[in-house]
Amino acid sequence: MKKNVLLFTLVGSMVFGTAAYAADVVAVPVQAEEAGTAQAQSQEETQINYGIYTGKIASLEEGTEGYRTVLLESDDGLVLRANLSSSVVLYDAANPTEVLTVSDLAEGDEVTVLVPANAPMTLSLPPMVSEVTAVVRHSSEGNFAISTFDENLYGKEANLVLNLSEDTVICSVHNDRRLYTADDVKNSTALVFYTVTTRSLPPQTTPSMVVLLETADMASAQTTDTAQMEQAIQSRDAAEMIPLRSTVEEAGFTVEWTANDAPVTISKDGVTIVVRQGSNVVSKNGQETTLPQATTLNDGVMMVAAELEDLLS
Repeated sequence: MKKNVLLFTLVGSMVFGTAAYAADVVAVPVQAEEAGTAQAQSQEETQINYGIYTGKIASLEEGTEGYRTVLLESDDGLVLRANLSSSVVLYDAANPTEVLTVSDLAEGDEVTVLVPANAPMTLSLPPMVSEVTAVVRHSSEGNFAISTFDENLYGKEANLVLNLSEDTVICSVHNDRRLYTADDVKNSTALVFYTVTTRSLPPQTTPSMVVLLETADMASAQTTDTAQMEQAIQSRDAAEMIPLRSTVEEAGFTVEWTANDAPVTISKDGVTIVVRQGSNVVSKNGQETTLPQATTLNDGVMMVAAELEDLLS
């Protein structure tokens, strides 16, 4: 039985140079023998926050601490070099509930690698990545798809409707041991394993296993974490402001100040530094330097980014 694999390719936005791709992906149904090409298709906006790479394992290298370096290759050349830790989840398309590890991979296996959209990649060709969420080993006896499913369990990217049964295993890629239901699949991004589909439009299937990659709760938590991180960064940056006059005078400089809206001139032994209120551009002997934050007034005290101290030496 020919395998009908849904191959997802990346929109070609060069985030980390030519070797990295944007998060948006598009589903294209292809035959199994065509799945290794990993060619970019016409782009379409989706909610999938993963880069998905497909190819055959050209080589395997044993690393330290359980890591294995996998080199993926398609008919068009090298696709990706992935450093797989022992915690990376490996699924087999024919038997997705089987417990596998990256040590079960072998040269010649055709696989699909899921990489978080924001995972750092090298600028090499092929790109190298060390943050991998999951690996799916292809099989002629099983199919899989990755899509974001709506309230009716229709995945637009995969063009597939799910008919979940009592026998369908629903779990999370994060192995959190929580019991998930059909409601958790709605409005979630999932990796779906199945065998056959109906001939209807869109086709329907009763999957054997649904692996949740991102639920609405996960996305909300990620948004909260991001907001908290940005707030922490802002607080950190705000704390790195220092009083201008006392700092430069301790370094032996003299300060010429006339008004709050006028340039402040700092000088010592032929070195002249000019600072302006409300600006993060500082001039040292005519050469401009950009500081992380603009100069501000705090209760009449001019505060400047701590990086100014680097210019005092």
